[in-house]
Amino acid sequence: WQDEDVKQQEKQVDQWIKEFHGSKLSARPVSKPKTVIKSMPRTNISDLVKKMPSKPLHDDFMDIEPQIAHLSSKDWKDRLEHYRQFIEDMAKKPSVSIANIETPPKIQQSSLSRFFTGVKKQKIDTPEDLISYVRIPNDLFSGVKIIQPLSKSLPDPSKTHYYAFDDMEHMLSVLDSMCSQQDTSQSALECILADPPWDFYVPDGKHDDSCHLNLGQFKQLMEKVIRHMSAGMVFVWTHKLIQADVVRTMYQLDCRYVENLVWFKKSVNNGHLDEPSPYFSATKEILLMFKKGDGFEMRHQRSSDVIIDFERPSTEWIQDEFTGPKPPSIYEMIETLLPKAGYDESIGRGRLLELWAKKKGPRREGWIAIHQNKSK
Repeated sequence: WQDEDVKQQEKQVDQWIKEFHGSKLSARPVSKPKTVIKSMPRTNISDLVKKMPSKPLHDDFMDIEPQIAHLSSKDWKDRLEHYRQFIEDMAKKPSVSIANIETPPKIQQSSLSRFFTGVKKQKIDTPEDLISYVRIPNDLFSGVKIIQPLSKSLPDPSKTHYYAFDDMEHMLSVLDSMCSQQDTSQSALECILADPPWDFYVPDGKHDDSCHLNLGQFKQLMEKVIRHMSAGMVFVWTHKLIQADVVRTMYQLDCRYVENLVWFKKSVNNGHLDEPSPYFSATKEILLMFKKGDGFEMRHQRSSDVIIDFERPSTEWIQDEFTGPKPPSIYEMIETLLPKAGYDESIGRGRLLELWAKKKGPRREGWIAIHQNKSK
């Protein structure tokens, strides 16, 4: 502001203001003179009315206008021209603002990744206040806690017997030879566990139509097996549609019905199964328990008559088995119920017989497992 050009322009602006307003702007403000209040003569309305013409004519209408209202057109045009020139000069002077002081924005090239594939997108730092953070929750807490099971002793292969036949009738000769080599004072067999491939009245949609055993065939086979049992227990897996027929058939073989155990099936998603049935959906399998004769030791239990367990997917056993694997707790229940039916060193075997045993099932000491091969 100390340059000569600026001072010259200030003087010019002072001159314009003086011409326009009739006063001069100085560096120091001039004190205002005291205004003298003039006493104006009071006029009455009646005097003004008297001065008015009584009846103005149309021709001299313009003559009665006040003389003070007339303006000099020349003075008006000169003042307007000076004011217009003043505004134009003020517009030429650059105004100082914050926007002019700031650093001008840099020109950036557009990202080529928008037009060409394979070009890496330019990294731009985003301000923190424009970033929205979303916290992803952790996995839900599982109510199942996996614990390490107790160590189990592996079964002795010499104390287990496993046989596989294409037809269950072929196993009778092997069973006869094993049961003949023993003392006749005790029953050769104390337990028979059977899982027959029943020909169900209603297809369950889970088997491959290979289950063909009917009640007549089952009775003929059991007659030849039960003759080796003078006293013991018989366990038969059945469906609810044929359980009454199985009870009548076993009664004809001198086996009395004493109890039953239910396997409540659950799927992998922890829901109950829903298999077809004429009246209600089938969700369980029934293990019928029969007793033949007396004179053998039984250890009564306080276990529940319902086992809740999962069913194995059919893809794991359908190639080798007619029916699905049963819960392992069934074997533990039978071994506890019949403590004297386990492995006997005097005869080199146990008195526990399983018909239609599973090919990939566990081998347990004292059991004689008979498996029927499935025709491909």
